[in-house]
Amino acid sequence: MSKEYLQQYPCPNFKIIILDEADSLTQDAQSALRRTMELYSKVTRFCLCCNYVSRIIDPLASRCSKFRFKSLDGGDAAARLKEIMKAEGVACEDGVVEKLLHTSEGDLRRAITYLQSAHRLTSAMSSASTNGHASKRKSKVVSDDDEDEEMSDAPSTTGGTVTVKIIEEIAGVIPPATIDELASAMQGKGPVYNSVARCVENIVMDGWSANQLLQVR
Repeated sequence: MSKEYLQQYPCPNFKIIILDEADSLTQDAQSALRRTMELYSKVTRFCLCCNYVSRIIDPLASRCSKFRFKSLDGGDAAARLKEIMKAEGVACEDGVVEKLLHTSEGDLRRAITYLQSAHRLTSAMSSASTNGHASKRKSKVVSDDDEDEEMSDAPSTTGGTVTVKIIEEIAGVIPPATIDELASAMQGKGPVYNSVARCVENIVMDGWSANQLLQVR
């Protein structure tokens, strides 16, 4: 940094301590933190990151300035996801970014977690497929007189393609086809009990809960 910059914006003479997920602290721990903040207020600043400010005790909340952050705009979040995919070499089919943003409800951190889990899953599937082909090739004999030679493919370093279906499975989202089938059964002509009961049975057998079904938008 230049001297002019340091003169205009001098470095503060105190330390900054960042406590993430501060709302997970117990009330006793927060009370102890309050005392610590009072003792070192001249040389230290505390930054409490939380999801629910109501879980922070009043003595702590009254000593802090509150800054509320909204979810990122859809365009900015999509651009960030695409940047991560490009940097990490993640292959995705069309619609994956939109599905990530929809299932994460605008939470970029959750969307990145879903993407990471999906990439690991496709990488494991691709590696298992490659190893299976390699073991089959190793079992082949080349000739009668020459020594047996083993042929093996190098394991793939890149994963498979992340699909919308994989994102839905990781995020625990009921597939649209299942919802459409249930809606068609409910809108059928005549007695619909048997067809609806059959759809509900299939939903239960697939492991979907009633809460997940009601949360579909």
